[in-house]
Amino acid sequence: MTNPGARTATVGTKATLQLAASGGTTPYTWRATRLPAGLTVNKSGVVSGTPRVAGIWTVTATVTDAARRSASVSFTWTVAHAVCRPVTNATDVRIRDLTQAVSSVNVTGCVGRASTASKAEVHVRHSARGQLVVELVAPDGTVYPLHVRAGGTANNIDQVFTRNLSGENANGVWRLRVRDAKRGDIGYVDRWTLDL
Repeated sequence: MTNPGARTATVGTKATLQLAASGGTTPYTWRATRLPAGLTVNKSGVVSGTPRVAGIWTVTATVTDAARRSASVSFTWTVAHAVCRPVTNATDVRIRDLTQAVSSVNVTGCVGRASTASKAEVHVRHSARGQLVVELVAPDGTVYPLHVRAGGTANNIDQVFTRNLSGENANGVWRLRVRDAKRGDIGYVDRWTLDL
């Protein structure tokens, strides 16, 4: 039986491995023990599935031929956490007097929940940031206040806000909602980045 060598995979991303053997009498029967959670081996010797848990597994694969002769190999399979990449919306959204502006990002490819130290980097151009209420809205509608009428008549918001978003699924449409709460000044959402 051929040893496939050390293998790597990522949580939430499909993995496949064709086990191989030569000699003996076909057909072969395949077995694999201590596979990463989410992976299985079929009757053709194909290991496949989507890993669910990060870690390092020592896998033992065994092939048995029609004459009941068997051979085994062992190898490691390392499963890493998926990287949830930051997402940016750089499209300007105008903030009119006494109205709200909404800018959205669609997060995909993440696994599980957002982190306990998720970051929203917000850049808003406005002539009186003390008039603004800025909120992050999760895909399920939960609202997380970021900035509530702080800063008086100072210009603009350029800030990174850190929040515990671990109660939220990472994937989905997240919205930055900016409300002008007082008449007299206008501006726009310049850009923002969400890093879960």
